[in-house]
Amino acid sequence: MHSKPARPFEYRMETAFQGRISHSSNFKSSDGYKDKIILLVGFGNSAIQCASDLVPVAKKVYLSTRRGSWLLPTTTTTNDPWDISHNSRIHYFGRKFIPKYFRNWLWEICVNERFDHVSAGIVPDHRFLAANYTFSKNGFLDHLNAKRIEIVQNLLSFTETGVELVDKRVIEHVDEVIFCTGYSFDLSIVEEGKLIFVRENDFHLYKHIYLPELNEMAPHNNFGVIGHIQPKGGFFPVVEMQSRFFFDVLSEKAELKSTFLMKASLEKKRCQMSLEYVKTRRHTQIRC
Repeated sequence: MHSKPARPFEYRMETAFQGRISHSSNFKSSDGYKDKIILLVGFGNSAIQCASDLVPVAKKVYLSTRRGSWLLPTTTTTNDPWDISHNSRIHYFGRKFIPKYFRNWLWEICVNERFDHVSAGIVPDHRFLAANYTFSKNGFLDHLNAKRIEIVQNLLSFTETGVELVDKRVIEHVDEVIFCTGYSFDLSIVEEGKLIFVRENDFHLYKHIYLPELNEMAPHNNFGVIGHIQPKGGFFPVVEMQSRFFFDVLSEKAELKSTFLMKASLEKKRCQMSLEYVKTRRHTQIRC
């Protein structure tokens, strides 16, 4: 899922910019960034990782964001990883029986106790549970509080030596702009992408494995995609469960639903995603 770096379309005067333009996929270490002014475009996990690594050596680090984000520390107050804590039984039953608006309210209180999103100007226009988690690397919040990292508005255009933001602010003498804007993916490895069509990082497989149409094309649906999923928690346990299910079907220990029922399940999932999440390329393969 992280094979092709994605970035916005070319900005106005981008070709006239005298600094360097790169993608976070090319960022390996902070070597070579000493005393430079860096603008990071994006506010996901890769942007926070890059910013945290650059702060000790760079002259100034700016983070340009469209909508802000709710920031989670990597660990809870009891030093448990968030993904383990969130996927406990008590949280499972909480998600089933506690109204979502109340859970949003509780989560937002929780994250604001760790860091004041209002004073930092990064309160997003969506509720906490309407987006995938963004984790703040250890020390990132301290850098924000100390103003070593400055949050700025979305990038509008370039100048010869800097950038212009949507609020008309101009930042001069920018040495490098790093796009931390995620990745694109497709399944061109399978029949040159003609079997499973991907648009804007979006396609739908039953159980995130099976293409329903293959039920009609062959007596046995023995083609599956494993691991193309974004779970809220550990990745490899989900991959193992997918693999077990695939081989159970292959060995006829389990049976797939009909094409109609698989498509109905996918449509229900699609509606659920559109209601619960902000519509972006980041929220297409989440396992709720």
